[in-house]
Amino acid sequence: MYTPEFFDRLCRVLHEVIPQFNERRFIFRIFNTEWPDLALKQRTHQVTMALHEALPKEFPAAAKMIDAIALRLRQQKENERYYPFMFLVEYLERYGQHHLEEVSRKAISFKTKEAAPQRAASA
Repeated sequence: MYTPEFFDRLCRVLHEVIPQFNERRFIFRIFNTEWPDLALKQRTHQVTMALHEALPKEFPAAAKMIDAIALRLRQQKENERYYPFMFLVEYLERYGQHHLEEVSRKAISFKTKEAAPQRAASA
């Protein structure tokens, strides 16, 4: 799920969205010595933490970039398997605690946009 190919595709999007994105630092932050021993949820958290280091510290600016990242991933149909992108939702949850109304709107928007194609396919 979190393969080098996944991160290659993700990093291309991050380069488009985040000014002066440092891919090398991002990848090294994720694939540290603990990575092989981490469970899936811990790996997701690791990606969230690496993303936090790459995004602006001000939550409103970071949240706009999260929106842009999600949009580009949707456009590229990268979100067909939803779980790998849970780090975006975790980011909103973890760092948006003082911006709950904005986080709620973004999370609901993110989740409903993801769920709509799944519901249509199952109908």
